[in-house]
Amino acid sequence: MTPPGAEYTLALGDMIHISRLYNNHIKEVCLKRNWRFFDLAAELVPTETAFRDDCHFTAEGSRQVAETLAPEIARILPLENRTRR
Repeated sequence: MTPPGAEYTLALGDMIHISRLYNNHIKEVCLKRNWRFFDLAAELVPTETAFRDDCHFTAEGSRQVAETLAPEIARILPLENRTRR
């Protein structure tokens, strides 16, 4: 996979490793600051079907993200904010 605008290519395994390092850092910062954190990376299988490059989802990946996050968002939003418009 080649990140946008890059003149190099990374193997999927290398991209997964780098993403895990980055995600773990974000998780540590959130936990230190007592911010809400949802570990989306732990819920999604990193495949070329789900990711276009190192950080952009394909249509299938976007569907997986939406299906994974929707219940979590509904759980933390106040009930009055859940009405459809």
